[in-house]
Amino acid sequence: MQKSPIAELPEDTISLALSDFRVTTADGTQAEDEDIVVLLRRARDVLDMDIIFIGEIAQGRQVLHLVDTRLAEDMRLQGLSTDMAATYCRLMLEARIPQVVPDTARVEVLRGMAATAALDIKAYLSVPVVLPGGEIYGTVCCISHEVYPGLAERHARSLSGVAELVAEMVLLGRVLQTRTPS
Repeated sequence: MQKSPIAELPEDTISLALSDFRVTTADGTQAEDEDIVVLLRRARDVLDMDIIFIGEIAQGRQVLHLVDTRLAEDMRLQGLSTDMAATYCRLMLEARIPQVVPDTARVEVLRGMAATAALDIKAYLSVPVVLPGGEIYGTVCCISHEVYPGLAERHARSLSGVAELVAEMVLLGRVLQTRTPS
């Protein structure tokens, strides 16, 4: 089965959600996980994907955080830790696959990956979360269980705004941790 091509994505929809989110957290307090999940859900809905998550890269592994999904069974991904070598995100970060993959069956390296079958990945969208100074924290990823012919670079640009906000929240969290006495 395949999704119908996306109608013209209102470019400002995710931008508006980001703006609203920044206003809510402008007082310098750290956003709660639930707040970020609401933002992720809004992005997932606008992009018409089945799953969205933040994938943190640490010690050669990818750990999935703040998973939001349409299907309850996909919540099994929350906290999943995978060897980075076995992930789509590694391939994307190494530029071996594009950020936007409307049909994973058309990308040879993805067809044989265990994750493709295990997670029923038919379409994929991912952008890096880059901290100031260039450190790669991880990725913001979306998965669809259906082929998605209308998925395009403009969707990656929209998701990049979410990744920038995630980077801000990670940095803020680190700053607050250093200020909090042990």
